[in-house]
Amino acid sequence: MRAARRVSESGYYHVILRGDGKRRIFEDDDDRREFLKLLSEQVVNRGVDIIAWCLMDNHVHLVVQDSSSCLSIAIGSLAMRYASASICGPGMLGMSSKRGLRALPSRATRTFLRLPLRSQ
Repeated sequence: MRAARRVSESGYYHVILRGDGKRRIFEDDDDRREFLKLLSEQVVNRGVDIIAWCLMDNHVHLVVQDSSSCLSIAIGSLAMRYASASICGPGMLGMSSKRGLRALPSRATRTFLRLPLRSQ
């Protein structure tokens, strides 16, 4: 049985979603736009605030604040919906891998607020 995720004292988490076997999860910008649309529908609408995100070809980094305690449900729903709608197919985005979804608690609230964010 998997151990329960540690609860962040600050409410901030660094979430990592990976493609199963390090496979690509985004082929093009249309895939990225679809993921961001689902991110809004499945995560933001459940009360989880997105502080920052980075979409790589085979993984995603999110910095989130979870004041609603819905992070697991929100991210799980996002991953399942994207995997079933995307090029990677059902079960290919993270959720089928032991290390596919990680939410790491962070105590460094002020650090996140001082991160220099760049857009390309």
